Amino acid sequence: MVIKMKISIIVPVYNGAKYIRKCLDSILKQTYENFEIICINDGSKDNSLDILKEYEKKDDRIKIFSQKNKGIAKTRNRGMELAKGDYLMFIDNDDYMRDTYLKEYIEAAENKYDIVIGGYRRINSKGKVLNRQILNPKSEWSKYIVTAPWAKIYKKSFIEKIGVEFLDYVGEDIYFNLKCYNNSPIIKIIKSDSYVWFYNDESFSNTEKSKGTKNNIDIVKLFEFFKEATDISDKYVQYFLKRYLVWYLIFLSNNSSKESLKKEYEIMDKWLKNNNINKTINPLSSKLKGEKLKNRLAVLTFQISEKLNMTNLFFKLISRGRE
Repeated sequence: MVIKMKISIIVPVYNGAKYIRKCLDSILKQTYENFEIICINDGSKDNSLDILKEYEKKDDRIKIFSQKNKGIAKTRNRGMELAKGDYLMFIDNDDYMRDTYLKEYIEAAENKYDIVIGGYRRINSKGKVLNRQILNPKSEWSKYIVTAPWAKIYKKSFIEKIGVEFLDYVGEDIYFNLKCYNNSPIIKIIKSDSYVWFYNDESFSNTEKSKGTKNNIDIVKLFEFFKEATDISDKYVQYFLKRYLVWYLIFLSNNSSKESLKKEYEIMDKWLKNNNINKTINPLSSKLKGEKLKNRLAVLTFQISEKLNMTNLFFKLISRGRE
């Protein structure tokens, strides 16, 4: 089958000088060649812009834009506005893709699917594969496993029709995808791990500095955004929200006391109950095909602690006994 659809690949760049060459080289090596690369320099303080301009001279499919720092959400939104392709794809500036990545997704889209969703492999600086995520095409749950904007292809006309943008708040990618899922009955899941999610040891999100309670994040406000984006009566969405709460608590636990975790939980527990999210899919259910065992066990352990009124013990365990 001959595919002539054009893909717009949006690359937000912020202080990406160390890795952006590998990112762009991986795109230029693609076996599917009908694409444009939209690189937006988001106020980088290193020499990222110089490198981008160097690549712009090499290939006329690369288009460079620069702006004052606005953050990942607004940068991706600008990329969508600038895109001229029939389909949209996203890649982070320190990630890269295997040579057949674009071909796999554009052929799967068949010019009819609004979204095609795949998996990924996570690799560190030594080339070691830390994690592989292969999605089950027959599982409804699969689309909630990877909620990042990468490892997906979106039909641009669909995005424009529903008017979705990335939220200028934490969880912007989840909001974006929940709204997309809620507005499209034609989504395809593929078995692919051709997107390489690079584990950057120097990334802020991978350091201890990023953990602990953050006063500037209102978790209720975030869940209200999710509520606006999707149908929270859906059983898979309800399980996703419950799982997100467990992840959120575990994420905070590194530098948080048992008492601070308890306060965060009580706020969210009230929100969940007020929105009739009291009982969700059993974490061990076959309905969650593709869900990793560690995720199932984390949610199961938390649910058991709730049922036995022993959440204090759960908080004590994940906060490592800190008072």
